[in-house]
Amino acid sequence: MSSSEQGVIAEMLVEEGAIVKKTQVVARLDTATLAAELEIATAEAKLQATRLKRLEDLSSANRSTPEELDRARTDLTIKDAQKRKIEAQIEERTLRSPVDGIVKVEIEMKDETYLAGTLTFKLKQA
Repeated sequence: MSSSEQGVIAEMLVEEGAIVKKTQVVARLDTATLAAELEIATAEAKLQATRLKRLEDLSSANRSTPEELDRARTDLTIKDAQKRKIEAQIEERTLRSPVDGIVKVEIEMKDETYLAGTLTFKLKQA
């Protein structure tokens, strides 16, 4: 198996001879920057949700326009999509075993940087 992402290995969770199950996490690439981006996107989405709620309240008293409401709904949709995108990027940096098997080559690459496709684990299918 190999990583489709490039990055610095933050955690190596298996060693040679380890028995792994299909979908088991075997390594994680660094996601500190993505985690910060997710925190920002979450805060922005919360702010947009609050703004939308206030505009809806104002709308009931005819103090906001339909365009303002549409814009607030669209902004919230965009922020929610940004959060999902970042969550997916974090998941892509989590390396999982594609099969039940045994790790055949020890990997000692923590804190090393690898290009997409160059971090490879050899697994013997169980």
